Amino acid sequence: MNLIKIRFYLFVLSALVFLGSCQEEDNTVIDPNDNTESFNGDSVLANMLLSTSQNDGTSDNLLDGTSCFSIVYPVDVLANGQQVTLESNEDLSVLRNIFSQFANDTDFLDLIFPVTLMSENFMTQMVPDLSSFNALVASCINDIPDTYSCLGLQFPITGATYNAANEQIGTFAINDELTFYNYLLVLNSDTYVTFDFPIYVTDGSGSPMVVNANAELVTVLDQVDCTLSDDPVVISNNGANSVIEELTSGHWFVNLLEEDDGEDETCDFVTYTFVFAIDGSVGATSSSRDVSGTWQIQNSSSGFDLVLDFELNGTEDPFEELNDDWDVLAYDQDSIELQDVSGGNGGVDRLNFGRNPYAGCVGTGPETLIGRWLYEESANLGNTMYEFLNGLRYTYYCENPNGLCDQAYWESRELSDALPNPNDYTFDGTILTIDLNFGNYFVSPLVFECQGDRVDFEDPEFPDRYDWVRLGADLSNCD
Repeated sequence: MNLIKIRFYLFVLSALVFLGSCQEEDNTVIDPNDNTESFNGDSVLANMLLSTSQNDGTSDNLLDGTSCFSIVYPVDVLANGQQVTLESNEDLSVLRNIFSQFANDTDFLDLIFPVTLMSENFMTQMVPDLSSFNALVASCINDIPDTYSCLGLQFPITGATYNAANEQIGTFAINDELTFYNYLLVLNSDTYVTFDFPIYVTDGSGSPMVVNANAELVTVLDQVDCTLSDDPVVISNNGANSVIEELTSGHWFVNLLEEDDGEDETCDFVTYTFVFAIDGSVGATSSSRDVSGTWQIQNSSSGFDLVLDFELNGTEDPFEELNDDWDVLAYDQDSIELQDVSGGNGGVDRLNFGRNPYAGCVGTGPETLIGRWLYEESANLGNTMYEFLNGLRYTYYCENPNGLCDQAYWESRELSDALPNPNDYTFDGTILTIDLNFGNYFVSPLVFECQGDRVDFEDPEFPDRYDWVRLGADLSNCD
């Protein structure tokens, strides 16, 4: 039995006991069909009041950008880089003051995790990180409309209940919003409710009003506009500062591009290095082509999007597949996970950037030195790996005491694990030249074999030089 059901059953049990104990001989007769005197669970007024009594997720949209949840205070945030502790919705004015300091700047708000969210039915859950938060927001659907959620009721609210035979069966006294929400949730078509007027409500602006009849209450509800807000634009980017910081540091590689039909196009970009500049420009560089474009972070219903727009060369340019508004699902210093949900068929494209080149395109990519290489396995020299990237050759040594490391070990290495001061290199398609520093150069002709997965050094001065094999290559069918 989950928590919602436990709360539900306990409430119903207590309500039955309470109502039974309050039943009394009363000759009062009501007209169940007259909404000015009473209402039942199927009435328009009951549905209006259910929307009113739910936990209002719209009140803190400046913080979380969604009406599906509200954030449980206190909560720590970064507003344009300034850390602020918020104790209640009243403290949102502090954020507005920070954001209004400059008229034409872009404002960013980062939630500091973990945070606790409360849904419309008052259930709470702890959210440990941004990716979990974005997933919850993206999948959240309001079961109860927020049309009247900004109207507040003052408690206690008292009244009487009647059955379908017009007999009074009890009285009630409700002292808080949660109890009222649960009461309305289980109110059925055979039970009728009358309020002891007057009752007191506050509209979306917080102004108090006295209501003396059901008809007045309906009028107040009809006139309230819960879409009005003094935050005309939701500023919250929920982590945009952090993702921008990661995106604009270092270089990135496409580690996955999968279309909604399952087609994997990752290998179209395996030779490209991506650099995102803080000015909103992005460059993708390979040995054969340089591609320029722009990027920006935008707010979206799911959190925020990474918008990519690369310059295209013809109608069959693979970069056209990158030009889109990508939902940011998760990110850290090593990877950025993105997706795009089609507005037509609901299909999902997936795009991931990583810090290291994708190693799964063996045998399918062009003949390029870009990537990671080991000495031929038969050479028994599995303690060294070279990586060619952005005109530099990086060198990695195996930390295994036995001097040999397997493929999983080499794939786990990051640039920070390489030896400092990588070597400059050039490759004109046939001759590889590596600057070994202090006036020393490695110069050798080479040819690619096995669809680009093996490098054969054809240097007559060093006929015994061991060949290189691309990390992860399967040469079992290669002569």
